[in-house]
Amino acid sequence: ENSISIFFFLDALRTGNAPSEETKNKIEEAFKLLEKFLEGQNWIAGSNITIADYAIAVSISMTDVS
Repeated sequence: ENSISIFFFLDALRTGNAPSEETKNKIEEAFKLLEKFLEGQNWIAGSNITIADYAIAVSISMTDVS
C-alpha cells in the first residue's frame, strides 16, 4: 500500500517501544514525499502559513525513530 500515515508510528509513541525497521522506512518515505511536495513553496496549503503547516510541524516534532 502506498498510503503513508501518522498511524505507522503512533503505536510506538503510545507504547514507548522502538518502531520497527519497516515503520522507520515508511516514515522516511513520508518525509521524502513531503520534501518533494514542498519543492518551490514554503507552506503546505498556499502562500501563507495555515493550520496545515502547524499540524505537520507537530507531527514531525513528535517523530523520534532512533
